[in-house]
Amino acid sequence: MLKEIAHIFIDEFGTNVYLQGSIGTTSHFVYTSVIISESNLEKAREVRESLSLKYKQGSPLSSKTFDGRDKTLQKRINFITDLVKELDFTVDVLVIDKSKIDSEGLQKKKSFYKYFQGLLVSKYANRYESYHVYADKIGDDIFKRELKSYIDKKIGGDLFNPDRYFKLCDDITEEPLIQIADMVCGSLGKFYSPSHFHERVGEIQALMQTRVICESFPRNEVISNKKLEGSNELNEKIKSIAIKSLNFDITKIPDSDLAVRLVEYLFSHYKANPKRYIQTYELESYLKNFVIEIKVDKIRRIIRDLRYEGVFIISVSKQNGYKIAYDLDDIFQYFNHYSNYFIPMLKKIQIINQEISSETFNSINFIEKDENFKLFKKLITVIESNEY
Repeated sequence: MLKEIAHIFIDEFGTNVYLQGSIGTTSHFVYTSVIISESNLEKAREVRESLSLKYKQGSPLSSKTFDGRDKTLQKRINFITDLVKELDFTVDVLVIDKSKIDSEGLQKKKSFYKYFQGLLVSKYANRYESYHVYADKIGDDIFKRELKSYIDKKIGGDLFNPDRYFKLCDDITEEPLIQIADMVCGSLGKFYSPSHFHERVGEIQALMQTRVICESFPRNEVISNKKLEGSNELNEKIKSIAIKSLNFDITKIPDSDLAVRLVEYLFSHYKANPKRYIQTYELESYLKNFVIEIKVDKIRRIIRDLRYEGVFIISVSKQNGYKIAYDLDDIFQYFNHYSNYFIPMLKKIQIINQEISSETFNSINFIEKDENFKLFKKLITVIESNEY
């Protein structure tokens, strides 16, 4: 357990409201904690002030108004680049899929904010001996008192650990460092919330990737309709094996550095939304941060090599992109995807072989006579016996 005082600044992306298909609301709610050590606190204040002067002419930093007319997010990317370069901090992220909240209680605004903010901060009792939590003010005075009372119970302060507290602050007049949390949260929110995803936010996430710990709610979410139902035990086993497969032997992979980056990128999305397929252009955009001339063909070769080493990266027929396998249905769809390729291919081989055999009176019959193609014969026999 760390002894130095941790200063934890919290902000959120989105609201508790969920309206399916609405452009104005986020599909996911994202809580972010930016954590700064006591010894780095004054430097953090200096960095915030210098970045405010550089990017906002000394005005408060606000993620909502930061990009302005810049639709490429370049200004935001530059800001995060400077922030990471100038300041040491870590980030905790809690990604909430609002469409999966079926509790009537959690659908109410007050309960939503209490529960999830409590979920976010409760971990710190086991991580730090002393910590101060600062969250941006929300709601009326009555709700602020209710929220503080609720979070205080989660903080874990007692006679043995008295230096733990939670405070709601205005991010301009009381605690400007919450503005850094606002900028980080607004940037990562565009990464973790599919409704607001931008093709360049992978660059932002890459800048902070080694610093971010991401958790999702619900932890065992299933986003698409399943075609193959598996028991919880089987699904958990698949998930465990898939995650274990990510620890591959890098010495066996050409372009191992890019392979590691690619797997880390897929895993970061997996943690936020385990059913989302990552598009090839997203992978290309992300890997260009490390190799400018990266091509799609090379990305596909890396994925091929990773699969040969047992990494559970899947793709399916009716979805573009790639993801890490999550449950039994994912594996079923992956197998089904490839059966749609190799079974028709075998049929085509069989037809050509039959034509040649017929025209040559079977003097040429590769499938029957050539040792290299005996496996084809066995596979075709099995397929025909199942009346495919």
